[in-house]
Amino acid sequence: MRARGPRLLLPGLLAAAAGACTPTLNWRDVHLQGSTLAVQFPCRPDRIARRVALAGPAVPLSLYACRAGGLDWAVGLAEMGDAARVEPALQAWRRETIAHVRAQASPGTPLPVPGAMPQPGVVSLRLAGQRPDGRALQMRLVLFARGGQVYQATVLGEQVSDAAAQPFFASMRFGP
Repeated sequence: MRARGPRLLLPGLLAAAAGACTPTLNWRDVHLQGSTLAVQFPCRPDRIARRVALAGPAVPLSLYACRAGGLDWAVGLAEMGDAARVEPALQAWRRETIAHVRAQASPGTPLPVPGAMPQPGVVSLRLAGQRPDGRALQMRLVLFARGGQVYQATVLGEQVSDAAAQPFFASMRFGP
């Protein structure tokens, strides 16, 4: 069986994981398994693990996702296994996400995540696109890396304001 790319995986996993969360914002620290990254989620995320093709052979991907306040909140972590695959993976994840939501390419802006590696593919994007059923969506996402791991943090919904997404993105930090 051929591994699906992250562009196909993320929205489906978000929908599957969203049912377990309450609609209120109840912020809590979540430490990603196999990583030193901690993130504050506004709900208790479910963890889903799969293998996905990302800029080469299939790699392990873990997705932490939940739904609260009418938005989907997620952090994906792909273990590239080789630091040389990190930059191509960041670029591929960006392209595939933009294509999947049928958005226009965005130049993006830097969003430093404390402890992340400074790389050209590290970027914050605001996308306006469509869900697979054609409904409009907005997405705020951040792509970043540390060591041989690449990350995508996402807030997705019909309308995603900077005020809603900012606490989530600002909470991301790497421990020792």
